[in-house]
Amino acid sequence: MTLYTPIGEGGIILPAEVRNNRIVNAHYSTNSGTGGIYIGSPYRTVTVENNTVINSSGYGIRIFVENIVISNNTIINSSMAGIFVGKGSNTVVNNTIVGSTVGIYVKTWAPTSSPADNNAISGNTITESTTGISLIRPRTR
Repeated sequence: MTLYTPIGEGGIILPAEVRNNRIVNAHYSTNSGTGGIYIGSPYRTVTVENNTVINSSGYGIRIFVENIVISNNTIINSSMAGIFVGKGSNTVVNNTIVGSTVGIYVKTWAPTSSPADNNAISGNTITESTTGISLIRPRTR
């Protein structure tokens, strides 16, 4: 297991498989907009599993791509969302989220954005959070 104690902005921002990491005290930044683990475009078919994110001042895990599997992660005290999903066709399964504002947050940003549809969310344990799972999609005119 790798221990990351970030100094400065963000936690891990990698376009790769992310496994077996321990991330402590990752800081949210308006530049990176993340916290613990971030997977962004153009990467697809990435696995994020068996990670622990503790005390993220942003998101525990944040993704803006498709075909990602997020499984068996533990997120403790993430001030925004434990897991944020901003695109579709992802799998979020068997994660444990404790003490986040929102446990799992799925959001399409704008009516013209590619939608965050066809996500599979199952077997997650969410405790001590304001909202368990939030699904948000803006109205179209």
